[in-house]
Amino acid sequence: MYIHIGQDVSLLAHWLVAVLDMDRATGKSQELRDFLLQAEKRGNLQWLGPEIPRSIVITLDKVYLSPVSAETLKQRFSRKYYKEKLSRLTYDALHRSDRIDGGV
Repeated sequence: MYIHIGQDVSLLAHWLVAVLDMDRATGKSQELRDFLLQAEKRGNLQWLGPEIPRSIVITLDKVYLSPVSAETLKQRFSRKYYKEKLSRLTYDALHRSDRIDGGV
C-alpha cells in the first residue's frame, strides 16, 4: 500500500515511522529540531515543494517536509488501510474451504 505525501512522492506505508504536525512538533522539541538538522547534514532531508511544510514524514531512510497536513496523511493512510483490510477479509471469506455452502 502506497501513501501519497506530496509533490510526486508516494511511499510504501510500511516504511513510515512517524508523521508529525510541523507546528506542534517543532515548537516544543529541541530534540526534533536537532534531528532535522542532522538529517539535513546527512542529506536525508527532502523538501516537497516550495510551500511551507505542514508535516514531517519520517521513514526508515529519509525525512520529508511535506505541504500536506499530518491530519490529511493520517486520513489517507486510514482509508487505504481499511479498504485494503476489507478487501482481504472479503477475499478470504469468499475463498474459505470450510464455508457452509461448500463454496458454491
